Amino acid sequence: MTFKEKSAWLMLFGTLVVGLYMAYAIAQTYMEQQQVPAVLPVFSKLTVTLILLSVIGQTALVIANRSQSKCNQS
Repeated sequence: MTFKEKSAWLMLFGTLVVGLYMAYAIAQTYMEQQQVPAVLPVFSKLTVTLILLSVIGQTALVIANRSQSKCNQS
């Protein structure tokens, strides 16, 4: 599998995890309060989490696949 494919899979997995957790958190709050919860605080926290996961994951991919990444080509 090429580096770009691994990167795409990493982003897909990260987006799914964060998106499903957001849906779960909103549904759980709705069930407890029986009203529509404030979504902006949850969305903000999970956006930052997705960015951090992306940076950490991409860094790990580059380190693990130095020969395939374009970082070594100078």
